[in-house]
Amino acid sequence: MPSSHNHSVTSDLIDIVFEKVQEIPDPRSQKGRSSNISIADFFMYGLGVFHNKNASLLTCDDKRDQPTIKENAKSLYHVEHIPCDTYLRSTIDLVQTKHIRPLFLACLAYCQRRGKLKQFQYFKEGYLAPIDGTQTFTSKSISCKNCCTKNADNPKKTTIYYHQLSAICLVKPGLKTVIPLMPEPITQQKDASKNDCEVRALERILEDLAREHYHLKLVLGLDGLYSKRDQPLNSSGLMATILSLSPRTQIIRHCWKALMIWTGKAKFGDSLIRTNGGIGTRFAT
Repeated sequence: MPSSHNHSVTSDLIDIVFEKVQEIPDPRSQKGRSSNISIADFFMYGLGVFHNKNASLLTCDDKRDQPTIKENAKSLYHVEHIPCDTYLRSTIDLVQTKHIRPLFLACLAYCQRRGKLKQFQYFKEGYLAPIDGTQTFTSKSISCKNCCTKNADNPKKTTIYYHQLSAICLVKPGLKTVIPLMPEPITQQKDASKNDCEVRALERILEDLAREHYHLKLVLGLDGLYSKRDQPLNSSGLMATILSLSPRTQIIRHCWKALMIWTGKAKFGDSLIRTNGGIGTRFAT
């Protein structure tokens, strides 16, 4: 793809994100705070920092007053006033994740309109979409109301606070570019006696996919953790699954699947495929 065309797509996506972040409610207004730094400035500067592959927000903090940095932030990312690292983090932390979802939906819609999704066609059943969890924060001293905890019930061990999320992307082997869909935070849920986990996050992702991308056929790539679910991943027929399992888990899974076929609750058409992690099971759900 020509570099000029890449630049055009990148600029379009940045403009789309800028348009959407201006619609995000400013959480500071609820606390009677005012500032010349708009909520869009926070998000667009954060996007610029990571889009340019800077190590962190903190490493850019000392350079934010340089004229060149200000000019580039304004011309490329529409940033009028650059916030400091601490102010940016504390403000964005107040924004509910539901307000971030329209950004991902708008970018995917753009890729669909421009025919970019055709590059990701790999399986005839649908687009390959691996899902996996990743840890984004951990501390023994810093916490918030949304933190999950480890060792909280053991007085002999130090309580560990952490945040995780389940990420999902459209990918294609051999293609370096990916299209991320909205990730699902793994945080402390209201009125929950247990920590949130990847399996519960997967259930919320599936609900969102069914609601927002019901027309998009997907092949979900999952590891063995998700094989413990008793319920089928999807009942609409728009998803297939690839599970990467350990040999012991495979035996149990195949016995269960054979029983489901024998009782008429599943159908033939499932097949074994090889993945980087060994042999997985591909289900025609």
